[in-house]
Amino acid sequence: MYVFFHLLVGLILGLILNRIRKEKWLIPVCMFTSILPDLIDKPLAFIYTELNSGRTVSHTLLFLGVLTIITGILLYKNHKPLIWGIGLSVFLHQIADSMWNLPTTWFFPIYGRFLLDSGLGEGNWFWVLYRNEITSPVEWFCAVEIIIILTVIVLDWRTTQTIKDPFASREEYIRLMEAKGFHFTEEQKTKTEMEEKT
Repeated sequence: MYVFFHLLVGLILGLILNRIRKEKWLIPVCMFTSILPDLIDKPLAFIYTELNSGRTVSHTLLFLGVLTIITGILLYKNHKPLIWGIGLSVFLHQIADSMWNLPTTWFFPIYGRFLLDSGLGEGNWFWVLYRNEITSPVEWFCAVEIIIILTVIVLDWRTTQTIKDPFASREEYIRLMEAKGFHFTEEQKTKTEMEEKT
């Protein structure tokens, strides 16, 4: 399972896509979709206890393909980076789970049905994974890293918001800065307007 590890992978992917596209909303989207396979498969395993595994439907390449195609159809026109964010997050989740070691699941339905035994013991798998989760030093390290990175992001965002609102027009920006004690000459005001047009 390793929730914090998957969240950290999604956070890093979101930061990379944000760096490329300058769209901060990709960060939470990538974080959420990086744990999406577990959010689907773990409850499924509770409902269908005969599966005895938390890696089934959404840990397949078929799920990744269908999700990417549906997302692409729905969002192609306006939100292309979101398609990449969702698809890559789910794919990286599968890579982090070493799904190539479970080819019956990863390549479903090519090799037949899902393996019904995860090797964790009948009805026991959730508690085994939970114990592994809370006793793993890597998970604790990932949780601390997420807190540090998100704190830096929020502080950076708050600082840039107080200096300049990215959604404000140039006139509003000049008015805001003058209210904070900055003064612009007419030449500087004209220069900023010219920069805005280019």
